Amino acid sequence: MKKYYVAKEVNGNGEHEVHDEFCFELPGIGRRLFLGEFPSCSDAVVAGRYHFGNVNGCIRCSPACHPLYFP
Repeated sequence: MKKYYVAKEVNGNGEHEVHDEFCFELPGIGRRLFLGEFPSCSDAVVAGRYHFGNVNGCIRCSPACHPLYFP
């Protein structure tokens, strides 16, 4: 299982992105919220939606949960 985080700030599409612990686009400590350890990004996105309404996966580290691949 991986550790997942959600960005506190929205991206250009107005979304909070979920990143895994190894993502090179992971926001700095003060700009992210730890979600927990999950077996998949989809579970992490669900957890992120408890904190922010519009949440999707990062296209680089969680492409299966990015709207381009997972509407």
